[in-house]
Amino acid sequence: MVYLERLYSVIYELAKQGDAVFLGRGSHLLLRDFPCTLHVRVTASPETCVRTLLAQGLNREAAARTIKRTDDERSAFVRFAFGVDWEDPARYDLVLNMDKLTVNLAVSTVLQMVRSPEISEASGDAIRTLGTLALASRAEAALSEAMLGRGLAASLSVSVTEPGKVRVSGNVEMEAIKAQADNVLRSVKGVDSVENAIQVIPLQTGV
Repeated sequence: MVYLERLYSVIYELAKQGDAVFLGRGSHLLLRDFPCTLHVRVTASPETCVRTLLAQGLNREAAARTIKRTDDERSAFVRFAFGVDWEDPARYDLVLNMDKLTVNLAVSTVLQMVRSPEISEASGDAIRTLGTLALASRAEAALSEAMLGRGLAASLSVSVTEPGKVRVSGNVEMEAIKAQADNVLRSVKGVDSVENAIQVIPLQTGV
């Protein structure tokens, strides 16, 4: 899950900075609870998609293969990472059917919505929450990566208790592992202090 945690941290960090555009990667699901975001799905019939790729130089057979492959990959990723159907229209604020719209009309529609007060005004609370989520994801990714060979990532939990401060908890078998987790988290960008609540429970090797 290191890849997903890294991905989440990048999305949260860029969203915190504002004026970001994300293409896929489940960003509409990660950011769904933030009112200052607009989630758009652009769709079209298979024939329209094929014609678009034909205009880019692909032949019809290659275009059809490309469309199927990318659709399958995106569907599989969202299903794996979030457990939902990426085509579900209820998960988007706006669905644009390019069978009926020109590119210019679609762009102007999106821009009009993005510039509306309901979307454009990001609250301080939202920005702080995005910062917290970004830091938590970075910390989790760093810890998972460091503990990958030990198979311990799932037994440890990381949370951000206040800006710059993270708390790690869980059970490990050795003091050295507890110390390693502490060192890893202190090296993460944005972490100022670590509350290490890991419990050391030695492995019972016999009666």
